[in-house]
Amino acid sequence: MGFGTFLKSLVNAEAMGDQIISVQVNKYREAQGMSPYAEPHMHLVQVWLSRMAVHGMNPMDGTVQTKAFAETAQFSCLAFPNNVRALGLYFIYKERPDIIRNYPRFEEEFERIMAPVVAATENGEMDLLYSQFNPKMAAQNQ
Repeated sequence: MGFGTFLKSLVNAEAMGDQIISVQVNKYREAQGMSPYAEPHMHLVQVWLSRMAVHGMNPMDGTVQTKAFAETAQFSCLAFPNNVRALGLYFIYKERPDIIRNYPRFEEEFERIMAPVVAATENGEMDLLYSQFNPKMAAQNQ
């Protein structure tokens, strides 16, 4: 991210939305670099925890960690970069609903990316989809 992009995001809500997503993608790549053999769900948990730490939550707190796993589970059923883009869009929805309201492309992207997860949920195949992307973690949860 360049300094100009950062400045633009301060005055332009749409640019702020793009920036939120971009930061999450970069955090995900950092998590991949630190733990290259970890599964996508674990990388998403790390991104979520880093975002929540900025908001004052303690990433070492067990309750916060449990919430991280729960809130990122659906996104972990998507391939990179869609998994972390969906998480970034989720953050926008939670933190800046005005951006979602004023720039429908964010909601449209979220719906498009999440379509396979929605379909798997409706078809009762969510566990199968999860295990395709996170086989070790799925095996631990059986």
